[in-house]
Amino acid sequence: MDIYFAPMEGITGYVFRNRFNSYFGKYIDRYYTPFIMAHEKCGLTNKEIKDIHPDSNRGLRVIPQVMTNKASEYLQIEPLIMEFGYEEINLNFGCPSKTVTTRKRGAGILSDLDLLDNFLYEVFSSKKCDISIKSRIGINDPDEFEEILSIYNKYELKNLILHCRVQNEFYNGFPHNDVFEYALNNSKNPLIYNGNIFKVDDYYKEFQDKSNVKAIMIGRGLLRNPSLASEINGEGRDSKEILLEFLNDLCLDYKEAFSGDVPVLHKMKEIWGFMIMDLDDNPPFNIEKNAYKKLIKSKSINEFLINQRILVDKM
Repeated sequence: MDIYFAPMEGITGYVFRNRFNSYFGKYIDRYYTPFIMAHEKCGLTNKEIKDIHPDSNRGLRVIPQVMTNKASEYLQIEPLIMEFGYEEINLNFGCPSKTVTTRKRGAGILSDLDLLDNFLYEVFSSKKCDISIKSRIGINDPDEFEEILSIYNKYELKNLILHCRVQNEFYNGFPHNDVFEYALNNSKNPLIYNGNIFKVDDYYKEFQDKSNVKAIMIGRGLLRNPSLASEINGEGRDSKEILLEFLNDLCLDYKEAFSGDVPVLHKMKEIWGFMIMDLDDNPPFNIEKNAYKKLIKSKSINEFLINQRILVDKM
């Protein structure tokens, strides 16, 4: 089964993708970019161009993701993305952030199914490339998904990626996997599962008998444990020496890409915020909390690298 790396705003940009792929990308089939916010009166920003430019993604299979609820905005930005050689664009109907959903973008579009249907009708009437969708299953209630799926079934999607939570659940609790079962039985489009795959057992529990699932998408799980894709494919977890090399190289990559220590430290500390959750859930990898606290309090890149080494040594 293919494994796709989920888009995570502010984290999985081209710097991270390239360094992650060089260490742990053996079993990652596609990387989805953090969403490009489409606007009718402007094209791609320099930052967005840099992130999707082929020179920034050599050797990677990348799918750009776009967020909008207006067909005119999508159709304006589609040819700009295709100029870089992309043949597929992913539409974001999954982001649960209130700053997005209050404007009926991301998962917010699921609160207005007429808007959703009209948007897709206009887009599919004029689109030039393949379209996939990453979606939540509703706003407040999983029962909303039946009508949502009836709309998706009107259109020929490259695939439908389902994060089986409603928008108001954010990332709390557990996915409604019964809804995914419903989708397997009723979707006219290929399905990809997304949500709460943090360990190998999570994968086998849900997918060992589901040969009709095209792929799984993992985001937080790969940040918590960069070796997860390898473990799912029968290989062991990489050594802590490899993990440390990856983290040090990633930090230096960020240092080259950004100006000053502050943005670099922000990126690295955010990644460690995910990794510490995996260590907490795996007793053999428990660490002294003081070592993590020192890492988070680091004021410079040099101090951070020293504290990072100490922390990984204690794993």
